[in-house]
Amino acid sequence: MAHLTSRDYTILAIYTVILLLDYFDFQLTAFIPDVVLMWGFAGVVLYSLNYKKYQKVDDEEIMKWQIFSTVYIVVVIIIFYLIGGRTGAGLFFNEGMLIFILLLSFFEIFIRWRKWEV
Repeated sequence: MAHLTSRDYTILAIYTVILLLDYFDFQLTAFIPDVVLMWGFAGVVLYSLNYKKYQKVDDEEIMKWQIFSTVYIVVVIIIFYLIGGRTGAGLFFNEGMLIFILLLSFFEIFIRWRKWEV
């Protein structure tokens, strides 16, 4: 990946904040329903998978971003879990929403890889 743009860093920060709010109890999370966190996370993932498609970015760069952002999500979830966080909204590997999001990411990566390979 050549470089990350400010939009990429913003997306990674939003991932981190949503997961932080989900995994650790803050007073702020009492006012945010779990379903809002879950659907907000899904929306950010969908946006991050698609926004580079509409810019002048080649398929290889898009695929690298998708791999990087998916690995980032998985690593942050594992780190938060290992330091004692527990999910409230269901953003863990045994929950359907996260599994769906990860499968969608892997599908996008596979499709992009097939296009790039040919």
